[in-house]
Amino acid sequence: MNFSNKDRIAHLYHFDESGEFTHDGSMTIRAHMGLPAQSTEIALPKHNKALERCYFIDGAWVVTSLFIGRFYWDKKAQLHCIHSYPQELPESYSLIEPPEANKGFVVQLVDEKWCQIEDHRGQLIFDCNDCTQYEEVEKVGEIKEGFTLSEPSTLFDEWIDNQWVTNQSNKYIGDFNQVDETRRDLYSRVCDPLFAEARVKRMLGCEQEAIDIEGQALAAREQIQLDNPYPQFN
Repeated sequence: MNFSNKDRIAHLYHFDESGEFTHDGSMTIRAHMGLPAQSTEIALPKHNKALERCYFIDGAWVVTSLFIGRFYWDKKAQLHCIHSYPQELPESYSLIEPPEANKGFVVQLVDEKWCQIEDHRGQLIFDCNDCTQYEEVEKVGEIKEGFTLSEPSTLFDEWIDNQWVTNQSNKYIGDFNQVDETRRDLYSRVCDPLFAEARVKRMLGCEQEAIDIEGQALAAREQIQLDNPYPQFN
C-alpha cells in the first residue's frame, strides 16, 4: 500500500465484518497513514438498494440479491433466511413468496415457477384391473397410471367407463359361497356334536334321549339357516 506524504481528503466506503457495505463519506487521511480498517476507496457499484446489497470480497465489490437477512423459499415452498454471505443455497429456490396451496394440492417450484401439484399422500388408490388391490400414496403428483382414487363398493367391482360397476354374477357366487362356508362351520361346531351324542345314546339303548338330542340338533340347524340365508340373485 502506498502512503501519501501529505494529508489528503478521501471518499471512503465502509463495510462490516461480513463485508457488507454500511456507509460512505469523506474523511481526512493523515500523511503516512493508511485507510481505516474495513474501508476502501473503490467506488460502490450501482445497485437496487431495495433488493440488492454490496459486499466487499477479495478486494472488489460484489452486488447480490442474496444478502444477509433476506428470506427465500426452497422448491417445496419452505421458508429460509440467509445468515451469512456467501451462503450455500439449494439447487432450486425462489425469492418470490409462493401462493397459498389449493385444497388437495401443494405448491412447489417447477422450472423457476410456483406450481400447484396434486397431493394425495395418505390416500388409497385402487388398481383398475383388480379392485381388491390397493396401495397408499406416498409422493405428491398425479397418481400412478392404471389406478384410481375412487373406492369400489364391493370386492366384485370392475372398472368400466371410468367407474366401478359391480359384477352381479360374481357377487352372487361370492356371497353364496360365503354363506355356505358360514353354515358349514356352524354345523360342524354346533350340530355335529349333538348328532354324535345322539348316536352314542342310541348305542347305549337310550332311544328317547337320542331322539331328544337329535331334535335339538335339527332345531339348531334350522336356526343357523334362518340366521344365514342364501342370497337372492338380482
